[in-house]
Amino acid sequence: MSFLNHFWVGGHETTTGSFGWGRLASWNNTGIQEQISSDEKRVKTFIEEVQRIEAPVQRLPRIVARDT
Repeated sequence: MSFLNHFWVGGHETTTGSFGWGRLASWNNTGIQEQISSDEKRVKTFIEEVQRIEAPVQRLPRIVARDT
């Protein structure tokens, strides 16, 4: 049971952290909400960039496999 609790807490923490950083990024850049709402294809890019800049888990290294 304790093992499952770690999964639940870990998933909740990373999801809320990513959501919070995304909201902060959109509030700090006034034009980003307009760009995302006008083109739904930009939502995925926005989420990926937020997670790249402010990773939900700060202590796990990330290695870039290729330039995008």
